[in-house]
Amino acid sequence: MKKSILSISIISSLLLFNLPSLAEIPILKEVKEIRSDIPLSGFYKGIIIVGDFFSKGNCRYIDKNGIYLTKYVFDGCGSFVNGLANVKKGDNWGFINKKGNFIIKPQFSEAFSFDEKLSLALVKKDNKWGFINNKGNFVIKPAFDKAFPFDEESSLALVGNNDKFYNIDKKGNKVFDANNEYDIFSSGLLLVRKNDLYGYVDKNNKLVIPHKFEEAQPFEGDFAIVKINGKEERIDKKGNVNNKKIKSFSDEKSGLIGFKNSKGDTIIPAKFTDAEEFDNGISFVLLDGKNGSWGMIDEKGNLLVDYILDSSIKVDANTLGRSFFDSFSEGLITFKYKNKLYIANKEGVINFGKKHK
Repeated sequence: MKKSILSISIISSLLLFNLPSLAEIPILKEVKEIRSDIPLSGFYKGIIIVGDFFSKGNCRYIDKNGIYLTKYVFDGCGSFVNGLANVKKGDNWGFINKKGNFIIKPQFSEAFSFDEKLSLALVKKDNKWGFINNKGNFVIKPAFDKAFPFDEESSLALVGNNDKFYNIDKKGNKVFDANNEYDIFSSGLLLVRKNDLYGYVDKNNKLVIPHKFEEAQPFEGDFAIVKINGKEERIDKKGNVNNKKIKSFSDEKSGLIGFKNSKGDTIIPAKFTDAEEFDNGISFVLLDGKNGSWGMIDEKGNLLVDYILDSSIKVDANTLGRSFFDSFSEGLITFKYKNKLYIANKEGVINFGKKHK
């Protein structure tokens, strides 16, 4: 089971997405030609990456109006940040603008997207990692065997040589040592372990959440998942439990999936053969007898979108680590119907795959 994201503000409008209305939408010829395209990311700054996940050399960008930004297809695509996106052409990575022109020519064996706050990108050249600015110049020279992108909240990055790791600032200065390559800051905090218990330190290496958890995960945004007294909880950055979340469960007898609230009360009976976890009030569910098509429900179990979404766009979690339904972001959703792709917003459905600007 995987996550999906949706702005609650568009929920009511999605009630309009039923079989007759979708069937009436004209299909552009180009949509038929690129029908293997699937969303490879959520929307970020009004742009989404699409392509054929199972084929090399087939990814490009579409804006929120369903228009291709670039006529070129790349071998790899990263997100646009501060006007530039990391793309792979052949064996090397470079950076393009929104017109598809290379601003930093392909020259790196690997490259990450730019950091929005510091405007630095982690790249690999001559088998060493370093950080460049938006002109393509190295701000931190390629001198590391391993390195990770900067955490935006702490403005620290983990780097290492010969299995010795430490955190650096934006100028490449060493801030403090790390135990291993997993000591990565996330959302401004670092998960640390002491005497088999976990806690969190800030960018000054100050303990801000005590070592009291039997298990713990790095923060994602404002929250982290931990285990205390044998129970899984969600905590905020002050270490307080914040379990305002609905979780799925599997019925022991039937094997079907339903949902419980934070108190353990069943709020949606177990009747689904598969289901996404709720995120921002939305879950995608699969119901037996619906020809393998997915529907969308709210936290009360109300059906928002009928069982019409193609199951063919689901990929095993071990293959991709995410569902193609989780492109809900910035008030937009991408979905597949009758093997054709669409973008929908609060006003209705937009054809997916118009000609590039």
